[in-house]
Amino acid sequence: MKRLFSILATFAIVTVGVIFADSPSIQFEKWIKKGIKEVIKTVEEGYKKQGQDNTKTTPDHKDPASIPGTSNIKHNDRQLNPTWAELPEIVKGENLVHKTYFTTLNDGKRVRNYSICYDKSKMVSLWVAYPLHKIYTTPKIDRTDAWSFDDAVTTYGEGGYDIIRYEYTEPQIPQNLQPQVKKGGFNDGENRQLDRGHMLPSASRYNSWTTNSQTFYATNIFPQNARLNQQNWATVEERTRASMCSDTLYVVVGTLFENSTSFVSRGRHITRPSHCYKLLLRTRNGNTGKSISEITDADELIAIGFLFENSSEGNVDPKQAVVSIAEVESRCGIKFFPNINPAIEKAVKQQKNIANWSAFR
Repeated sequence: MKRLFSILATFAIVTVGVIFADSPSIQFEKWIKKGIKEVIKTVEEGYKKQGQDNTKTTPDHKDPASIPGTSNIKHNDRQLNPTWAELPEIVKGENLVHKTYFTTLNDGKRVRNYSICYDKSKMVSLWVAYPLHKIYTTPKIDRTDAWSFDDAVTTYGEGGYDIIRYEYTEPQIPQNLQPQVKKGGFNDGENRQLDRGHMLPSASRYNSWTTNSQTFYATNIFPQNARLNQQNWATVEERTRASMCSDTLYVVVGTLFENSTSFVSRGRHITRPSHCYKLLLRTRNGNTGKSISEITDADELIAIGFLFENSSEGNVDPKQAVVSIAEVESRCGIKFFPNINPAIEKAVKQQKNIANWSAFR
């Protein structure tokens, strides 16, 4: 673009020279040249500013050397940080991929968005873990609906959004091992009762375009009974957000596969989870300024779980779906919230008193 301006400038100067070749006014010619330079400078500055403005609405996945607050973790490696209280213990498996997505918030701060344990053979994540705090939910932008494969970079488009490119991050998950969520997801053929269920809800990530659009990655979506997704599961999501506090609320959303069956959607064999669950952990008063690992009194923490059968029959009132973290651990074989002090771990994980959670009463 700059080269184009230079060419135009040269052409204009030559033209002026021809026009005023016989003119005795050298000063007038200088004035014309100076005016053209000023125009070029103004246009170039405007173009530069336009490019800067565009970056405000276009997701920027350029990785800094490190992430604020996690000095020992290299951002480009996409490593999991064991100090994050929401992370379950890592599950070993040939088909399992552990990955963290990072985002740039509206104020320019770079933070983690969410982490996954993705099963390539099932094409469903076993769990998605994320912190929940008002920094992720405000200011409230519009829902992006940017359905896409993992690592897509999207932006506003005519009538919706555009996938402008893929910036692959490690570990990579092949697109052919992800469900096709862009074109209606699982809602094809005999699967019309299945919704594209979010594990990390879109409404829990409204701070910026990238923060929200990443929730529409296929790795954050699972085949969920439509009635459950739109009714009582949505109620739990809403009340979970209402349970945020000054301290961080830590959340794990997961799937169980007990007598599960596979189905074909858009040519891909996907395993339908038999159950879905949501686990919550936070400080009781919500304003301690402490990390989970610092707390040595079980009464300072509150914990609860919700477990639903992934069917219309499983669409029960959230109070009927209450379970303890310990119960879910025993059914899926995964250890959750390993940063809880071992001396109080059992007492905290056995909690399931919904009265501790005002938003769910």
